[in-house]
Amino acid sequence: KISGPGIITFGSPHAEDTTIDADTDGEYVIRLTVVDNAGNSNCDELTLTWDTTPPEVDAGTDKLTNTQVLQDGTASDLAGIASYEWSKISGPGIITFGSSHTEDTTIEADTDGEYVLRLTVVDNAGNSNYDDMTLTWDTTPPEVSAGDDVLTNAQVLQDGTASDINGIASYEWSKISGPGIITFGNPH
Repeated sequence: KISGPGIITFGSPHAEDTTIDADTDGEYVIRLTVVDNAGNSNCDELTLTWDTTPPEVDAGTDKLTNTQVLQDGTASDLAGIASYEWSKISGPGIITFGSSHTEDTTIEADTDGEYVLRLTVVDNAGNSNYDDMTLTWDTTPPEVSAGDDVLTNAQVLQDGTASDINGIASYEWSKISGPGIITFGNPH
């Protein structure tokens, strides 16, 4: 060992071929010195980058959707990224990835339900790490009731109801037909 942050262990330090291990991540300069039977010597050096640190991975935010969506994953590693792999871990149907071997991909499902999707990343040193995200696929419309029909000659409080397993995002009352102007107290 010429330089580097930790201890280098050679399997056979006096052989032409040897194994090399390091106890600390970092860059090392390793030298092989050879002496012939006449006493002449020469050497050559190599750089060994020892990396046992897995990449940092973020599969992106969880999604609730009913249509294809772009999933923005991120990964970083000092040694660089060798590969990405998106996969389905759990869920009731089939997931289709736009490209399962890229950092970002489109995703969609064929069946309503909750899915766990995983982004696995391998760095150039062979270390791997992953992160999971949840996709809730919901193509079922909410159940809606505008309430009972009303016959009146005065302002009325109309009791509408709506329910959906994933919650309600908005309400909007509107006039569909009739001869006059309808005024809503709060149409949204």
